[in-house]
Amino acid sequence: MEIGKPKPKKISKEAFPEILKERMSRREALSTGAKIGIAAAIAAIVAGVGGYFGGVSTAPTRVATQTITQPAQTITQEAQTITQTVIKTETLAAQTVTQTITQPAQTITVTQIITGTPAKVPVPSEPLRFGVMGFQTGSFAPASIAGMNAARIWADWVNQAGGILGRKVELIFEDETGPVDVRKERFTKLTVEKKVDAIIGTTATSTGLAFGPLAEQLQQIWISWDATTQQGLEETLPNPTYAFKSINNEAESVAGAVLTARFFPDIRTVAGINDDYSYGRNNLEAFMAILKRFNPKVELVKELWPKPEGTDYTSEIATLKATKADLIHSSFWSGHATIFIRQANAVGLFKDSKAALVTAGGVLPTLKKDFTPEGLLIGCNSWYFLEPRGWPLREAFVNEYVKRYNEFPVYECDHAFFSFQAYKAAVERAYEIKGSWPTKEEIAKQLTQVTVPSLSGYRSFREDHVMLTSFWQGLSKHSPDYDFIILDPVISVPPEKLQPPPGMKFHDWVKTWA
Repeated sequence: MEIGKPKPKKISKEAFPEILKERMSRREALSTGAKIGIAAAIAAIVAGVGGYFGGVSTAPTRVATQTITQPAQTITQEAQTITQTVIKTETLAAQTVTQTITQPAQTITVTQIITGTPAKVPVPSEPLRFGVMGFQTGSFAPASIAGMNAARIWADWVNQAGGILGRKVELIFEDETGPVDVRKERFTKLTVEKKVDAIIGTTATSTGLAFGPLAEQLQQIWISWDATTQQGLEETLPNPTYAFKSINNEAESVAGAVLTARFFPDIRTVAGINDDYSYGRNNLEAFMAILKRFNPKVELVKELWPKPEGTDYTSEIATLKATKADLIHSSFWSGHATIFIRQANAVGLFKDSKAALVTAGGVLPTLKKDFTPEGLLIGCNSWYFLEPRGWPLREAFVNEYVKRYNEFPVYECDHAFFSFQAYKAAVERAYEIKGSWPTKEEIAKQLTQVTVPSLSGYRSFREDHVMLTSFWQGLSKHSPDYDFIILDPVISVPPEKLQPPPGMKFHDWVKTWA
């Protein structure tokens, strides 16, 4: 029987153990997560800093100098005047104070060496405000809306657990739709007028290329879900302070090429249909570069570049069909992926050609079985809703998302959840070290120092402010439990196989592949 909601699961009441008290490897975290209760997991993940960040709470030594003035002391003994130097040491609670007093000198310097955790300055009482930006209309909207829905769930869970260091969370939503200049105006309004503490969200590369420099100019923390600051395969903002970027654009097709070589080793010709902007062009270039490392004889026989957010691909599909290519490559990632698959299936394109639709899983629940055949390679970016198995946060979130929105979540939910989790952890870590509410720059510095639980497992940022995450891809399959396709088999590609290390150019990195 086809159903629209996941089968209910029993929720254990076992306590969530030490999962927030140590940094764990992903495998260790998943092993631990399989044994713990979902409800307790949520409370521990979104509530406290005490365990997970406890290892960084040692504060630096502080030196304080004060000046004491007192009258000179003169002692008369056998008609002589004696000047005394007195060394006096006192032990005080949590402090050692050494005083050197020279008499009859008028000025005494006292040096205090203070160790231990600094006294905490009270946390501000007003709520933390986040600007949240994504596409709210058009064919790009489904993925963005999923991210915004995840933000709402995260905020509710955190507020129920007491907020961030006691401060409640407020979300202010802005639309990413419209010209780039209009998007920049909205970013500026959120920063200057609304005075938000950070801006989280954004999807398009064009947005990222504009927002990266703007975040640095306005000294505003910007954590992107999907947008990068790449021009082609080159990074334009290699050393930011306030801008935090999604994983590189081409990561989808790097993973897709690896799995194409695995699942379809005999292909010799490829035709590509991708959006005519940086993301689409990055993906096709990267796909062919990696695929040729596995299969040097493969050829690109056709490139099609429709305008973004298309709704009619019938002419492009006819062209693709005429090429008789062994494999169709596409990085369509939102509502237009659904449109393309439906129209392509209607004329039998996938009967003649294999397909690597490396980001179509961004709208997986819309890929219904009646028009999406089995055997297509489908990419789900950072998260596939049925993985990782036994991870309590995934199970709890999927159940909550379906309950609220009557549909299943997609990868943008993971990017959104991670972005907020990372900000929360960075604030708590900075406050623990400093003893008072940190500045935006101090929070930004800590964002590269934290590893946090998200829907897909533990995640973090690299030192160049680029996200780290595994990618999930697999072959489409029809299941009686869902009215849309699932992936079987599904494979996780680790982050080191998805993008070059900091400072290395893409094609130089590809040359290092065996």
